[in-house]
Amino acid sequence: MSPSEDLKGVLEDLDLSETYLVCAMFEEAASLASSIVSRLRGLTAPVDGVEAEDIVECAGVVFVQALKGLGREIMEEFIGKWKLIDGKYYALADSKLPSSFPEEFMTHYLDLVEVYAVILLGKILGDADLAISWVENAELPEEKRQDCG
Repeated sequence: MSPSEDLKGVLEDLDLSETYLVCAMFEEAASLASSIVSRLRGLTAPVDGVEAEDIVECAGVVFVQALKGLGREIMEEFIGKWKLIDGKYYALADSKLPSSFPEEFMTHYLDLVEVYAVILLGKILGDADLAISWVENAELPEEKRQDCG
């Protein structure tokens, strides 16, 4: 296969990885972007006027964004499995987690919620409205809700 044909395949894969990212298929996007970077490792000469560095940079951006999406998805799924009842946290029945946890778990859970909502959503992703909405809807004691807000 010629370098030009190889490049065409890489560009098609880059386009596909971007499509995966837009469709919130984060694992697929990260995997394909990583594959693109591996395939272009060591390629220094431009092919058909396209610099390999530019493609690697684009694939790197897709990879990083996919990892952010995966992290957010995992956090939302984990945090969404808890219910606050009478000041204690309980795992929802369908979560395959133990039904109740000791008091110190609550402290760690609340710290995790704060990191997720305030730092990840609000500061890193810059989505203050989503962070506020998430805190308002989260299973939190009122005093912790005020601390996060």
